[in-house]
Amino acid sequence: MLTKAAAILRQNKDKYAELMALEMGKPIKEGAGEIEKCAGICEYYALNAEKFLAPEDITDGPPGQKNVVKFVPLGTVLIVMFSARLRLLSQQGTLCS
Repeated sequence: MLTKAAAILRQNKDKYAELMALEMGKPIKEGAGEIEKCAGICEYYALNAEKFLAPEDITDGPPGQKNVVKFVPLGTVLIVMFSARLRLLSQQGTLCS
């Protein structure tokens, strides 16, 4: 899903950069750069999700006690279109997916 999101961002980079320019006054070149960063963030979390979500054994607990940290994804929690920074959305969105 995140890999597909990265591809969609890149396919529509010019359109999104123009929209950012119209809505926020951001220069098109900067908007395109921000879209590229967002796509990179999506790819990073897609490649590393398994490692990030793997259970972790905690070894510094009391003797004889086993402690494990598990991450349980909740699904999509919030969708906001073109907030002040699309990159912030991609970072928060990937953490919640």
